[in-house]
Amino acid sequence: MLCCLLIWAGYFAVFGNFLFSSVMQGIMLFDNFGDSYWAMFVCLTTENFPDVMLLATQDNAAYSIFFIVFILIGCFFLTSVLLAVIFDNFKSRHAMLQQKQVSHRMLYIEQFFDAFDTAGNNWLDVKQTKLFFATVLDLDYRKRRHNRLFYKILAIIDP
Repeated sequence: MLCCLLIWAGYFAVFGNFLFSSVMQGIMLFDNFGDSYWAMFVCLTTENFPDVMLLATQDNAAYSIFFIVFILIGCFFLTSVLLAVIFDNFKSRHAMLQQKQVSHRMLYIEQFFDAFDTAGNNWLDVKQTKLFFATVLDLDYRKRRHNRLFYKILAIIDP
């Protein structure tokens, strides 16, 4: 998408080079391809685009159509699409990293579970469960709040 945006500016740079060859604008800003491309890039960023546009539009008001079309399509459409593509890539990368974290977390929980399942029967008794949650959640059962939290969790996970 970025290449499309840069090609758009290049196309208008070449077109502007031919269009403004007979006016003062062409001599000052559209003398060669490099200058033309830089002038169109300035228009695309809308940083100092009046400096580029005003000289040409003073000669002929119809030249403003050239700049209006360039800015409308280039600045408002193509840059919005570029931003959407970047955001979509960011969102998919973020989702992939989040999924990777969840899978790592589940792997660690399974390893902890297997370490506390000393009998090897794929379930924990209450004593093993207390030790498991004390390690994983850093619970201190001498505190009443942690003790209540453990029994709330136990009520949820143990039908």
